[in-house]
Amino acid sequence: MRRVACPLDAASRLDDDLSGAILLVDILQVKQGRSALSIYGALYGGPNFNEPEPASASLHLEEFFYSDTCAELETDSNGDLLPKEVSFDRGARGAAAKWCSHVDFADEGVRGAMHLLSLRPATGIGSYRDPDGFGVIGGYAARGGAIVVDGLVTAPDRWMRAHHLKKRRFRFVGDGAIDSSGDVRAFLLVPSPSQNRSALPHLSMRTCTSELGCPLIDAPVACWCVSICVGTRLQWAAVVDGKLKAVQVVGTCARQEQPPHPTIESLNSTLVEHVRQIALPAPPSPPLPIEPTPPALSAAGGGVKYGVSYEMRANSNVDDYTDGVQAEMREKLAQAANVDAGTVSLAIAAGSVVITVTFDLGSQAQAESFVSAMGGLNAASLNLILDGIQLADGTSLTVESVSAAEVVVLSDDSGGDASCGGGCIGGIIGGCAVPILLCILWLSGAFGSKFRSPLKLNNNKVCTTEPVRQPRSVLA
Repeated sequence: MRRVACPLDAASRLDDDLSGAILLVDILQVKQGRSALSIYGALYGGPNFNEPEPASASLHLEEFFYSDTCAELETDSNGDLLPKEVSFDRGARGAAAKWCSHVDFADEGVRGAMHLLSLRPATGIGSYRDPDGFGVIGGYAARGGAIVVDGLVTAPDRWMRAHHLKKRRFRFVGDGAIDSSGDVRAFLLVPSPSQNRSALPHLSMRTCTSELGCPLIDAPVACWCVSICVGTRLQWAAVVDGKLKAVQVVGTCARQEQPPHPTIESLNSTLVEHVRQIALPAPPSPPLPIEPTPPALSAAGGGVKYGVSYEMRANSNVDDYTDGVQAEMREKLAQAANVDAGTVSLAIAAGSVVITVTFDLGSQAQAESFVSAMGGLNAASLNLILDGIQLADGTSLTVESVSAAEVVVLSDDSGGDASCGGGCIGGIIGGCAVPILLCILWLSGAFGSKFRSPLKLNNNKVCTTEPVRQPRSVLA
């Protein structure tokens, strides 16, 4: 899990009524081949948990939020505490209410795709001051979900006295299990408007994944976008390759007065394109001319042919990877690399499905350079390259994980007495200057800022809420 917290004050101050808004983005993904989980809860008065082997490839992940309670607990006939609150009366507590915190929850329903919950304090600052506002939290997930209010939860204290520790709890529950394709969840924490502390603030969230330009693959951690309306400012938060790439203003929004009060958005095309440039990888450069690889050394002056190999794990069964599917995979990999499909070979084995990819590169120096350039290759990048391939069972090919590449010897015809003259050595040296597969160079960032790699983007200013510099009329 990766969590990023972004204050939205820069945008909210433009509205002058929602200062203090915060965006939380949780990026969730189940690791392939993970170890079984063991929790020793008995040490803290709870149950133990031991997950059976092998560990599950998908998990139901819930996120918990807690607040304080100042309410007394009911007791039984022996005077022992029960996990049930007595209705909180701030007036009856008198001065004691000054030293405690109590927050009530209220379900505000669903706005569009976002579930809202208000958090209303029952105590203020000082013993005679009423609370002067409240907060709202909204939850939204790429794979769907809702907020569930549990209310009072208790635990034993250090002396193992039951129910002596207490909190109030709510949690976000997803609609289904999460696997290696992951899920992205966004939470808005917004205070009530300064001009009307009793009114719900205007906020909403929805997906903007297709508008951002993400490929049509069912993997939120690879590419996902959420459109966020707080007050009158519209912002996009973009997640690409498991990282939050941008939180940027893209226009304005307003709440329609007639029920069910839908949000009306006004996008600025210049600002939207700015977000695309920040978040999405630049398209690969046009193919560069590749010099022919020097021929393999013959038996008269034998030689060793080198290549590079790596394994990737994919979905479905071995039988679903027919000759036609393999041919399409080789063609896409070769096309992305600007090489002949005949230089790419595949070996399919069970376990889920293990695909061994081998590139015939000729010289050892060329293969070693290839391995160095492939350091940033990952499953998300391969899914973009292989996008659109359909297996025999009707599902789309999905790469789940990929191993590190290594240099391999494809053939050795050098023999014990083989020699290589000056012309042969010159051919080898010339061959080492041949450009490496272009898609790997692009992914590794070798082309610099002109053709940016999706794996080498600058993430130093992710939580920027100010729009790109434009005349004021653009944001009006």
